[in-house]
Amino acid sequence: MLFTYPFDVFHTRMVTDMSKRGEKRLFSTTFDCFNKTHLDGGRAALYKGFEYAIISSIMRSALTLPLYETLKKTSYLKSEADGSTPQIL
Repeated sequence: MLFTYPFDVFHTRMVTDMSKRGEKRLFSTTFDCFNKTHLDGGRAALYKGFEYAIISSIMRSALTLPLYETLKKTSYLKSEADGSTPQIL
């Protein structure tokens, strides 16, 4: 994520730049976007919003396994009570 995050920043900047209709675009290529972003904001501009991405990734990972295990237990308990094959609800 540390290596690929700047590419997400470039993608976001270029997509929002393309949505400006009737105005001159700021970036012509991905390399141009990199140069202008790096020159305007320095290295910190390449990782703008990185903290939020890391925190959301940690939260998503921390909640996925417990939620899956809880759903798995509840579906198995309901199906095993009557002797049938366990199925996901």
